[in-house]
Amino acid sequence: MLLLIAAACNGKASAAGIGKLVTRQLTSDGIDRYVLSQQRDTLTVRAPSTNQGIGTREALWPENQQPRRDAEACVTIGTQDGTNDASGVTQEGVVLRLRTDRSGRTRAVTVTKNIYGGWVWVFNATVWDSAATPTFREIGNRDLHVLYPEGKSLVGLPWNLCARVAGNTLEFVVWAGTGRRPAYDDPNHAQSFQLPPGFAQAGNYGGYIGHLQPGHWMTFTDVSTNA
Repeated sequence: MLLLIAAACNGKASAAGIGKLVTRQLTSDGIDRYVLSQQRDTLTVRAPSTNQGIGTREALWPENQQPRRDAEACVTIGTQDGTNDASGVTQEGVVLRLRTDRSGRTRAVTVTKNIYGGWVWVFNATVWDSAATPTFREIGNRDLHVLYPEGKSLVGLPWNLCARVAGNTLEFVVWAGTGRRPAYDDPNHAQSFQLPPGFAQAGNYGGYIGHLQPGHWMTFTDVSTNA
């Protein structure tokens, strides 16, 4: 599937512009699919009402992107079903080092909003290998209290996520609103992990969306890549 979108190299940029986006399913729920559309600076991802489940997970990145070993991807989660409520099972994130070899084996690294137990203020680092059982394995997570301060309500969207890989190190940073991005070593917003063996190859990098319920939709108001 292809879509018009911009590919930026500054760590954060609008989705408006001319370019093409490639999508690839990491998991599929039967023949379910997502439909992507662009209007001005907003990228909308919809699950048709004819979908049967919520198990589809999809990665997206700019067409003609050169695979990189060390790279960064950023997204801004704008809305879910037209609201600023980040709760529910819709799962947003970024993908790095997504690579399919000649045998058809696909490996990737993702950082995604957690949806298990409704703890959406937790972000998970996961490695994917289509030749393994199970095909994905969480390597760590971060409970981001800045998104759900003690004694207060869950902070509303927009939420921003940037993640990068360099060598065997995966780092990510998450923040809410439209303010300046915190540093990758910020004690309240960031986390780093060491990747396990087998995930050092160059690959594609960009956004991620999964678990959209039939008839539901979400928007990214920023999608960018940096290498």
